[in-house]
Amino acid sequence: MIQTIGTAAVLYIATAVDLLVILLIFFARAKTKKEYKDIYLGQYLGSVILILISLFLAFVLNYVPEQWILGLKQLPKEYHIVYKSHQNFNTYIELENSITKLSNDWWNERYDTYPRNICQTDKIEICKKFVEKGMGYAIVPKSCIVEDDQFYMKDLKFKNGEDIMRNTWLFYREETMNTDIKHFIAFCKTYFDVE
Repeated sequence: MIQTIGTAAVLYIATAVDLLVILLIFFARAKTKKEYKDIYLGQYLGSVILILISLFLAFVLNYVPEQWILGLKQLPKEYHIVYKSHQNFNTYIELENSITKLSNDWWNERYDTYPRNICQTDKIEICKKFVEKGMGYAIVPKSCIVEDDQFYMKDLKFKNGEDIMRNTWLFYREETMNTDIKHFIAFCKTYFDVE
């Protein structure tokens, strides 16, 4: 709590430097007690209005951005909810294009510390619920996010600008294909522009 108060005070002072200069100019021009009172009144009224707006956004609208939303530099300080899909949940060797390997490569390229893993799940909905409740952040495939999800999302890129991408495979046996499967495969080929 003391750290939060200290950070808030430093941020207020740092962002209020221009205000101090403007107040110096106003006070230098003021000649009467009424002008001084007006400057004091305006300063206090402005500060109270800004504080009330902040409290309204924080407590009424519940709009408090997490630190990592403001930048990825704070990410190592946040808790990490690890999502591993069921097929590689208990494996020791990560597949070359698994989400776990790709996110680990991305992490190691940026940070010289380990993520603060607090839990691991193979259920995407559980992972999303933990994030929703403010327990931390997660790195998940974009395909797991639906339109109704109210999360801050950021596409991750390697330092060379390349997107983190993984391959998705469609396996089927030609001898067991029925009409529905053929239509689905044709749709996938058209939609994803593959042969």
